[in-house]
Amino acid sequence: KHPRMLQVEAEIEEIREHTKEVGVQETAVDRLEWDLTTTLFNDESLDLEPPSTYHDERAYEEVESIAERSEELLEDEFRLLGKEQQFGLLRPALVGGSGRRPDYDSMAEQSGRSAATLRVDLFRARQRYRQIVREQLELAA
Repeated sequence: KHPRMLQVEAEIEEIREHTKEVGVQETAVDRLEWDLTTTLFNDESLDLEPPSTYHDERAYEEVESIAERSEELLEDEFRLLGKEQQFGLLRPALVGGSGRRPDYDSMAEQSGRSAATLRVDLFRARQRYRQIVREQLELAA
């Protein structure tokens, strides 16, 4: 058995015992479902990952998809406004993650705008990006 499956199985057993203590009746379907699940995850020939691993990976994929879709929607908005070049300049600093602060002076030099103006542009773009992400999360729920 996979070590994580042993832990999950132990946690499930504790929950099952607690439900018996508080008087929740176990039905034949519950028992059948439990037996089938344990059989599937204990069958080494199937090479299944523990459910929590699968759900973690699926959740990460969904978050990544929402972030990408939100960025594309924001890019579309900039394009409609005729600001593709500005979006291209702001994009690397939009979400962060690089661990470095944006170099506003070099960005200003590239765009021909002041660093202060770019800070405001980036603030507004991040604000709109967050709004789009929230909207996408609501649609996904």
